[in-house]
Amino acid sequence: MLKRMKKGLDVQLSAHVKSYEIECNCGDPRCKALFYDTELLEKFEILRLIWGEAIQINSGHRCCLHNFDVQGAKQSTHMIGMALDLVCPTHVDWTWFQYSCEEIFEFTFAYENCHVVHCDIYIRD
Repeated sequence: MLKRMKKGLDVQLSAHVKSYEIECNCGDPRCKALFYDTELLEKFEILRLIWGEAIQINSGHRCCLHNFDVQGAKQSTHMIGMALDLVCPTHVDWTWFQYSCEEIFEFTFAYENCHVVHCDIYIRD
């Protein structure tokens, strides 16, 4: 379920995710809302349980201005709160981390150069 809330709060959204961890970090004063999907966070918690440790979230929700600045896709699922970019823990095998993400999320894309996996729940045709 897609949810919207005011940006800048410290609210526990799931067992291991606080709102400020997934909100847009653009710094633009016009960016005032956080969008996130509860199913996305549920899947993140499953991944975290599999690995049994913290997994850094590199990027969550992005406003359209920030998405443009970081050269995100024009229809990026980050803008609708349905994507997370997750950093592979340093001592975890990169291939297994990618595979775990692929098994849990509907769509993944691996950024090999920085060991980050884009994970989202958007169903594509």
